[in-house]
Amino acid sequence: MAFFQAISSERMRFPQLCRLFFESGPKNELMRVAALLEEAKDRGLLTFSDANEAASHFLSLVRGDLPLHTALGLEPGAEASVTAKVDAGIDAFLRAYRREETSRAAARCRNKTASN
Repeated sequence: MAFFQAISSERMRFPQLCRLFFESGPKNELMRVAALLEEAKDRGLLTFSDANEAASHFLSLVRGDLPLHTALGLEPGAEASVTAKVDAGIDAFLRAYRREETSRAAARCRNKTASN
């Protein structure tokens, strides 16, 4: 985070440095997640029209307010709390992007397991 803050503070003097950072870091991360989501879509697990938008939503939901806490120098909380926030972000993403057939099959599987 300190590296990000240092680059951000120099954005007026060195805008190309910010662009280089974005292209090699956050944008690259977004593209990798988009590729993974495309694979899941190809396997019939997810549905979306724009992989980059879905990846942006995924990353935002998983990160939540953790980057803000870090930028402000605040403790993000106990590891269990962070894990719970990440899990909640994943759940929210899947509720939005999971294929309907996949959701029904998962629910049937959970119900069958619960009844045993």
